[in-house]
Amino acid sequence: MDKLTYAFMALTEDFEVSDALDQVLKKEHKLIYSSSLSDARVKIENQKFDCIIVDLEFIGKKTLEFVLEVKDRERFKSAKDKTAILVVGGDAQTYAQEYIVLDNVIYLEKPFDDDELKAKLSFIKSNTKKIEKNTRNLSPGEVLIDEGGKNHDMFWVISGTLTVYKTNTKGEEKEIGKIVTGELVGEMSFLDNLPRSASVKADTDCEVLCIPNRNLMSILDSQPRWFQSIVKTLSKRLREVNDQLAKN
Repeated sequence: MDKLTYAFMALTEDFEVSDALDQVLKKEHKLIYSSSLSDARVKIENQKFDCIIVDLEFIGKKTLEFVLEVKDRERFKSAKDKTAILVVGGDAQTYAQEYIVLDNVIYLEKPFDDDELKAKLSFIKSNTKKIEKNTRNLSPGEVLIDEGGKNHDMFWVISGTLTVYKTNTKGEEKEIGKIVTGELVGEMSFLDNLPRSASVKADTDCEVLCIPNRNLMSILDSQPRWFQSIVKTLSKRLREVNDQLAKN
């Protein structure tokens, strides 16, 4: 982790977890403990935390409920202001999938050592910084993607609604789809590196996360040629569907 001071809150009664957190965090960061869910809720209401550490074995089945509650409280916040959550517990295969689909939530299986804990906490903070760096805000009517453009990045919609437009053979701009919170847009150029097939404009105030094309290219270059062919074929067929929609 870097030299900045972060605020952490931990919900645990496990001595080994507490000891590891003290060793890793207390010298450079602010760390407080919460003895119950009700106490944690009060603390969250009155203080901003950069990361909340939740011991699955401490609050049991209420863990997912609590994590979702924290996320719901922050649904209108900018991505850079949202709290990261580290869930620690047993059998990762049983529980990790419940949390991996949640934004900025990561799972660490017990038992773990100080190095494993440092790695998870460092990953959360570096990931938060990447989100902040690559987040863009749009006003209603603002263009995110121009048809024919040569930028190949993809965008994940954190909040808001956008409309997809395509120009038909008569030169008319025709609406062919809507993009809402949680969906991706710009995936075709992202996959095939061809010019943008349609334009995308914001209907409302929007926040989007840019996913650079170079990230995918480095992955695809290491894949078999048949896999690359599948990706390009799927993108080609999507483009053909868009062309057809614009004609109708």
